[in-house]
Amino acid sequence: DNSETGIGKVELALWHRSLAHSTSIPFTFASMLAGALMLSLERLLEQHKPELAKALADMSLKPQFYGFRWLTLLLSQEFRLPDVMRLWDTLFASRDRLTSMLYVCMAMLDLVSDVILERDFATSLKMLQSYPEEIEVTRILRNADQLQQQIAKTKLQARYSGEDLNP
Repeated sequence: DNSETGIGKVELALWHRSLAHSTSIPFTFASMLAGALMLSLERLLEQHKPELAKALADMSLKPQFYGFRWLTLLLSQEFRLPDVMRLWDTLFASRDRLTSMLYVCMAMLDLVSDVILERDFATSLKMLQSYPEEIEVTRILRNADQLQQQIAKTKLQARYSGEDLNP
């Protein structure tokens, strides 16, 4: 299992194979993988952005309402084509595409967290389903990289102090 995402090696291997060979994967497996990724996104938020996670939970704004489309369509509906190509270049160049995708989604949420924390369900959902164009993909990727480095550093520090951040 990937301790960071909670996704098993078989799922990762099939996902990477499907990306590398452009094969179609069964719908049920794709649904299960998307569900696992959304759960992993929720866990990451709970552990590392608890105020944002609580705000989303208090509104009952589940990742299924915005994250399913983000994850299954690899954010292709959220941005203009040149931005999607930049995003995909980064994701497909990553050693761990799934984890990178989760951090991109987390960065997207983090960059609009002020709005989410101030607004209601309907406004927040509308914004997440039509992500603000003024937030550039390069900024999202930079934020995702910073989040990933920050979390890795926190986990490393916890490992040396004897704490377990992945129960």
